[in-house]
Amino acid sequence: MGTDVYLHAEKRNDGSWHYCGELTDLEDRNYQFFAILANVRNPIRSTVPFDYIVQPRGFPDDMSEDLRHDGLLLSGHDPGWVTL
Repeated sequence: MGTDVYLHAEKRNDGSWHYCGELTDLEDRNYQFFAILANVRNPIRSTVPFDYIVQPRGFPDDMSEDLRHDGLLLSGHDPGWVTL
């Protein structure tokens, strides 16, 4: 059984978030990246866990309306978010 991570980008404009699209360049299952990005399947292929950016913490309250109504996205496990 595998693990997938779905990445969606939003841009903040005029005080609210606007959906930009799904980032599909990262479709390969890179478990080391998943562990570093969001502590998913950490540790993987190692006895020492990776340092991670953020623990999964649900969806932000102010996410874009497009993502707020995406049923597939909302049915996932361990949702989280990061900002650049």
